[in-house]
Amino acid sequence: MNKYYYKIFILSIALFGVTLVMNKTISADNSNTPTTISISSTQLNEPGVATIHNDKEYWSAIADQTVSKIVLANDIVAQESNRIGAGNIQRSLTIDGEGHNLSYVMTSYDPPVLYTDANGISISIENISIGSANNPGNTWYGIIRVINSNVTMNVTNVNYYATYGAQPFYAGGNSGTVLNFYGTNSFKLGDGSANYGGEFVERFQTVNFKSGSSTSVDQNTSDAYAVFWGISGTNINVE
Repeated sequence: MNKYYYKIFILSIALFGVTLVMNKTISADNSNTPTTISISSTQLNEPGVATIHNDKEYWSAIADQTVSKIVLANDIVAQESNRIGAGNIQRSLTIDGEGHNLSYVMTSYDPPVLYTDANGISISIENISIGSANNPGNTWYGIIRVINSNVTMNVTNVNYYATYGAQPFYAGGNSGTVLNFYGTNSFKLGDGSANYGGEFVERFQTVNFKSGSSTSVDQNTSDAYAVFWGISGTNINVE
């Protein structure tokens, strides 16, 4: 394993008017093997909670705006072609993998698989691995594209692997868009080929690496211009 350590102030950031506040070291791990997450399983039976077992149940839960939490009961391979509607999330939502893998069988890197054009909601993605060597496709609009304002995305214990359409986080550059990292996270982006990969984080107004968290990024996307692509007034903080 070949590991490089970068002080955050030498990360390539393509943006204007950025404030960067950081006092820790980020580890970028060039290992090709995704880290396995181990989380103890908890059966949930609460209003608004959907425990899913397959592709059909996953897309149904995404489309059901009364569902506030999706829990994976096992690994899911979701066919993009089976998606219900356009994948628009109009409410606050938590996707809890409970240690399982969610992969997509993609037909295109564009449009996004999931997105939200709501304002003032929060989206949490936790205890999950996304993508695999067998199904490495995703979309350059992020795990969930954020279009409007005042949307907070919380990322906790997430392992991401994509060699096609590799760009985990994408926002529309509007005010109040916040991306928080908790727990232990790892991101493997691209394999060096021009497969529509992008930046690690694009156009969020604020990015926070929370106290006690650890996030590693292995970015090898030839289409990307930087690790972080921000907007005027973007803040990147390590607590």
